[in-house]
Amino acid sequence: MEKYIILIAGPVGAGKTTFSEKISKELNIPFFNKDSIKEILFDELGAADRKENKKLSEVTFSLLLHIAERFMRCNMPLILESNFRDGEADGLEKIISKHGYTPITILLTCDLKVLHRRFIDRFYRGDRHKAHLTFDLDINNYGNFLKIINSQLNFKIFGERIFIDTTKRDTDKEKQKVIADIKAIMGRRER
Repeated sequence: MEKYIILIAGPVGAGKTTFSEKISKELNIPFFNKDSIKEILFDELGAADRKENKKLSEVTFSLLLHIAERFMRCNMPLILESNFRDGEADGLEKIISKHGYTPITILLTCDLKVLHRRFIDRFYRGDRHKAHLTFDLDINNYGNFLKIINSQLNFKIFGERIFIDTTKRDTDKEKQKVIADIKAIMGRRER
């Protein structure tokens, strides 16, 4: 029987977590996201500045890989969601290969101007966890925003690929299509 890992990637504000929760529930596959782990660590350990926050992000990703590998040792399917950054793909690829998993990558994309607007809205709404609010740059400036998300736009895509444009946020319709696509991929591989 084929073993699957579903990677849900994309830049901040693309709707990854909301989408992951829906996919996880529908497919009955557990999902883990980097942001939730980072928030717990931040609440316990803090991060005094941007440098410490970046280190916290690195540790968080290491923990995400550790959790994934524990599931893989039990041959369980799982979903990982993150705004995967440059350099994180290597560790992910290593454990996927080591445990013989088949990756399915769902890449959420969005018009960059729309992403910038969502990013600013999130920031000023005040409901974003403080672990995600340490910036060295003025986020209202579009050029600075692009610098912040640049490393999130170059994720090395593994395995089967499904692209979703969330600019219009018709996620229920897209979710059903993606679930059908995932089931079709899994069905093709099981034969």
